[in-house]
Amino acid sequence: MLRVLVIEDEAMIRQLIRQILEQSGHRVGEAANGRIGLQSLRQAEFDLVITDLVMPETDGLEVLGVIKRQWPELPVIAMSGGGRLGDGDNLQAARDLGAAATLAKPFTLRELRQMVEDVCAQSLRARAALC
Repeated sequence: MLRVLVIEDEAMIRQLIRQILEQSGHRVGEAANGRIGLQSLRQAEFDLVITDLVMPETDGLEVLGVIKRQWPELPVIAMSGGGRLGDGDNLQAARDLGAAATLAKPFTLRELRQMVEDVCAQSLRARAALC
């Protein structure tokens, strides 16, 4: 069971992701924007962050940068449906900043589940190598 923080400004998408992850047995926290997401990370421990990239206030690229500076081992899945840079450019920028994986919107529920499993497995292998 993972503790997952979902940062997404669109409530319906955020709630859908939460439901899917909870059905898979994970505990899920939610944040409606990057500023709230970073506050949540400072208040509780999470195993994985799933963040949208295009959001008001603090966007996902800013969130990813802060996470990689303050919690460098915390894996992040970045998702985007486009925006000012365009979908591919946003996702490439997220990979360049250290996202463990990226997901283009729209995505299937199966793709989301598989990506969470893959990132979790990758993270566990990396932690085991450090021991």
